[in-house]
Amino acid sequence: MALSTLAFLGGWIVQQMRAEKAVVTLEYRRATGWYPKWADGKADPARDAASVSDYVLKAATKCGLRSWRLETNDTMTDVDETAWLRTDAGTLNDSSFNCLTSFVSPPYVRLFRESLE
Repeated sequence: MALSTLAFLGGWIVQQMRAEKAVVTLEYRRATGWYPKWADGKADPARDAASVSDYVLKAATKCGLRSWRLETNDTMTDVDETAWLRTDAGTLNDSSFNCLTSFVSPPYVRLFRESLE
């Protein structure tokens, strides 16, 4: 019996390690590319921010996120500058999620859930 329990637990652990991780992503995109037509007539919520990462970092600190990952494409040319703030969906409580939604401002800022391997 102990051997079967050990085999079950070992299989479960391997399955958990291979499972896709659900993350919540706050994405901020600034119209800096060649064709920023999507931004016509819309006010940028972070027009005074020094970089695209500043806005999502402000969200992370204000919303009290315990762990997160920041990615940007601000070294690329001819594309809209974009920053992605990703946090594990399992560690996000209701108050932090609601706080993140307060930063959403289409078409510049969106919040979505995705699965990462």
